[in-house]
Amino acid sequence: DIVGNTFGNIPQEIVDAVQRWCVDNKMRLNVGKCKVIFINPPRVLGSSVPTVYLLGQMLETVNSYKYLGFELSDSLDLDLQWRRVRSIVSPVEFLLKQLKLNGWSTPLLICVYRAYCLSLFTYSAVMLTSTSAAAKCEMNAFNSR
Repeated sequence: DIVGNTFGNIPQEIVDAVQRWCVDNKMRLNVGKCKVIFINPPRVLGSSVPTVYLLGQMLETVNSYKYLGFELSDSLDLDLQWRRVRSIVSPVEFLLKQLKLNGWSTPLLICVYRAYCLSLFTYSAVMLTSTSAAAKCEMNAFNSR
């Protein structure tokens, strides 16, 4: 068990176990693409996260990581995914206005919205359902425009 902020050797043991599993299943990890993220890392003065090695190379410890399009952070900031999606879909609002000014029909505009925005919302739904109330209000406002 992990007690309080004491990590011990558990992170290294986990990485070693994953490496053994890969060897047993005839797979290889690309050390250059591997990172370590500690959820709620110790913040006590003088505390630090342990160094973790894979195949003799130190793994980089990061505060956030994008995995399969999902933004993960060490603080489990669930609004991070919304900020990422918002930055991607924000320009679409201008695009839709321009297309409307150029005579595109409402069904075509809806098709553009669904193809670009709704697909991002749907893909991220698992993370977006856990965002803050403020983020959910922003999502509703965006979708109602």
